[in-house]
Amino acid sequence: MLYNEAKKQTILGVTYKALETIPAEQMTAPDIAAKWKNKKEKIAIMGEVYEDHNRRTNKLLAERGFRCCILKGQGLATRFYPEPSLRQSGDIDVWVEGNRREIVRKLLKGFPVRHIYYHECKVGFFPHLTTEVHFLPVRMYNPFNSCKLQKYFESCKEESMRAKVPGREYCAPEAPFNAVYLMGHILRHALNGGVGLRHIWDYYYVLKALTPAQKKEACKELTRLGMKGISQEVMYVLGYLFALPKDEMLISPNERRGKKLLADILREGNFGMGLDAKERKKRRNKKIHFLRRFPSEVLWALPSRLWHHCWRRAFKLTL
Repeated sequence: MLYNEAKKQTILGVTYKALETIPAEQMTAPDIAAKWKNKKEKIAIMGEVYEDHNRRTNKLLAERGFRCCILKGQGLATRFYPEPSLRQSGDIDVWVEGNRREIVRKLLKGFPVRHIYYHECKVGFFPHLTTEVHFLPVRMYNPFNSCKLQKYFESCKEESMRAKVPGREYCAPEAPFNAVYLMGHILRHALNGGVGLRHIWDYYYVLKALTPAQKKEACKELTRLGMKGISQEVMYVLGYLFALPKDEMLISPNERRGKKLLADILREGNFGMGLDAKERKKRRNKKIHFLRRFPSEVLWALPSRLWHHCWRRAFKLTL
């Protein structure tokens, strides 16, 4: 049960550390422990692959005249995790500085580019691993909050593009940026794909890296950007599952709301891995379920999607 839950939440690597504390004579399921260890070792090997691909991605973009930094994934692992090799990564996410149309046109000259969205596109730098090139780190459905969020990202861009990860050949944003960015990312997952414990684990380590003054500033920004509700939910989960003391949180947790997020996490898993295809589709199409928790985002979801559909068609015509 524990193995399957860790797999659903994409935390098999980091949770394996707990198995190492169990004496051999008390290990009641050695076959599962061996399977878990094997998976942890594969995650570590893939971590080395991601490190190499991060370096190559940085080089490929630099050769085309673009500065960039790695978002999420190994960028978080190498900067914040005590054992980076244990964090299980997905795609490579990279934030690229520059004009959206210019970035896409230059990439199309050497690589397959597909699924061009307002904030990102998927690029085939490597045959076996998808790279998501972000023009914007993340966007919100509410256009007014999203506009404020992009201004915040713009104010952080120079620092993020120069934030070299120690011992690595690429940049990745530091904790203050991630305190805002990751919360926006969690909100998008809560509404669309399903939040996994990996997202919460990431946020835990980012919080641990913040100073009290930085936490105060992050709380102020999240409230201003319309993310107070999701922040209260995340703080509850961090307190309940990660034993994070209240005096280390950004904002006071909301138990009623937080229990709903926790239930979603345990039922759905990362990207809805705990749901079948029919349930995932039903979840995506019924945002009314989140109306009381995130009214602004839910009410703006349909207008935002219609606008985005028109924008994508217009953008492709002008490439």
